[in-house]
Amino acid sequence: METTALFDQIPQEIAKRLTAATEQIVVAVARFTDRDLFDILCKKAGLGLTVRVAIPDDARDLGSARLNFERLRNIGGEVFLLPASRDGQPTIEHNFCVIDRTSVITGSHDWTRPPAGSDDGLILVITNSPADGTGADDDGNIAADYLDAFTGLLQDHGLGPRASGSAETRRRLEVIRHLLMLEDWDAVTAQVEKLRPDSRAMGLDPLFAALRAPADGIAAAWIDDYLQGSRERTLARHERTALLRLTVRALDYQITALREEQADIERQIHAFSLRANHELGDLTIRHLALQAALRRRQAEADPALQSEAERAEAEYQDYREANTRARRTPPPPSLAPADLGELKRLYRQTSQRCHPDKVDAADQDRAKDLFIRLQAAYRNNDLAAVRAIHAAVRTGQFGAAHGIPLTDTESLQHAIIVLRHDLDRVAAELQALRDTETYRTLHRLTDWDAYFDERRLTFEDANLRIEETLTRMQQRAADPDDTERTRFQDCLRARPDILVQGLSGQAALSFELLRRYPRQWDWQALSANRALRWSPALIALLADRWDWPILSANPALPWTAELIQRFADRWDWDVLSDNAALPWGLDLIERFTDRWQPPAARHLRPLWERLQRQDIIDLMDQAPVPPVPSPDAEDDTGNDLTQQGTGFDDDLLF
Repeated sequence: METTALFDQIPQEIAKRLTAATEQIVVAVARFTDRDLFDILCKKAGLGLTVRVAIPDDARDLGSARLNFERLRNIGGEVFLLPASRDGQPTIEHNFCVIDRTSVITGSHDWTRPPAGSDDGLILVITNSPADGTGADDDGNIAADYLDAFTGLLQDHGLGPRASGSAETRRRLEVIRHLLMLEDWDAVTAQVEKLRPDSRAMGLDPLFAALRAPADGIAAAWIDDYLQGSRERTLARHERTALLRLTVRALDYQITALREEQADIERQIHAFSLRANHELGDLTIRHLALQAALRRRQAEADPALQSEAERAEAEYQDYREANTRARRTPPPPSLAPADLGELKRLYRQTSQRCHPDKVDAADQDRAKDLFIRLQAAYRNNDLAAVRAIHAAVRTGQFGAAHGIPLTDTESLQHAIIVLRHDLDRVAAELQALRDTETYRTLHRLTDWDAYFDERRLTFEDANLRIEETLTRMQQRAADPDDTERTRFQDCLRARPDILVQGLSGQAALSFELLRRYPRQWDWQALSANRALRWSPALIALLADRWDWPILSANPALPWTAELIQRFADRWDWDVLSDNAALPWGLDLIERFTDRWQPPAARHLRPLWERLQRQDIIDLMDQAPVPPVPSPDAEDDTGNDLTQQGTGFDDDLLF
């Protein structure tokens, strides 16, 4: 059985699965007002698919201004309006939809269109495992269980057909009861198979469900009820019990899905926070230090600001210590999509086996230890550790927490109350995570690299502005009137051409200023500007603006092999090969062997000096010989190349 939890765009996800149906759609929901989903059901019914819908007879969803369920009936669909429960219980315990007898959609989402911007809730898509061709697994064929629950729901409200029992059926049930007492399981199986063709009509589906564990006595008790009591009351009670059991399972699945989503968000926040500490930590420390220095200067002029200066200093010291601790842990490694999928799958399987709530009391200490290790490995993308814990849990023989008896309706109802409470608690914890600033930030991101590039530039700009403020404060102390700066501004106002050219080529402009006036800057002059605070982030975010041949010659860039590799397809390699500021060496030459042009040779003097005479002979013997010019060949000046000398007297060479 495969379970997929969906938290966003839920109506669209349901619509996609309804549209893919080819045989049957069965729906039981507490609210149904989504017109788009209703139109899909009508379309499918018109195409000949079996479409059955059960909803409460609720005035909020019925009437002239609501969905026209008669339209669905008129084109072949079945609509069942369930009367209100006499005991005050919800008419439908939880929503579900069965598609093509193989998959189930269930969860907290009603089939109503949520208001724009609201939380969609949660749905689970549960698909029968195809492992044995029948969809059966440890939990049985859940789609068939839900179809049975749908039939029971109708019968519980007097809307489904019932067949009366026959003498033959009663006699065979008595035989099965005796065989269960004798624990003759093979004989039980043979007798049960004879009842299977009429099981639905005779209301025997709960018996088949109980016989999956024949030794627990539930099947025998069911037969006693069937034979000795009122059959109608017995069927109703067991149909109610089966539906409650499905509700328990669905709530348990939802809690598991929320816990998995919570663990995944914690994993993402952990990775994001560590990367921020590593990539932005130094800039943040510098920013807080500058802010503290600025507050001290301001406090010197105004003692009333002393408390703000002390707070700024404390914030700087606290962050520096916290960042130092955080950077002791490296960021989690990036995983390929296939490896990330395996990590999540193994975590899901393992957490369900070793979660302290899933094992009996005797195993809880051991399970808690493994679960803590599992969470740590999952947060750090440690696939090898998760594999090892998964293997250990599979062979650990944990005792499962005891389940609730199938026929104990009171216990089931109590369990539902407890599970709904747990579901609300886990949902609140998950929402608290989603409300954190870190999650809201990373949830918007599609490219972490671009985000951190821009954040670096933002910090650099902010730091530059504070530095400028501190410099102005110092200059103002030396020159209160700042007359020289004022005179220079007057000159530049008179000559805007000099202003733009001079700023573009000479000023240490911030990223914010570059983005603010993109059409006014001289981007050729900017590409040659040695005063800019060059960084890979600045180059990447304005990549389409630079003059790349000029940029290739700029010695002020933070040249590294990684920077060259990142923009390998943009550099002018003729110009780059002549740039002496590159970190020239054998490693750089080898990394880009096919890219370099001949001017690169002049930057390799230490390597040339290492060659010995025999090295030169061996290399030159292997070097290609230029072709001899044709008799009619001329150079660019029109001179006959065949008549030009080599500059050497051949007689001196031999």
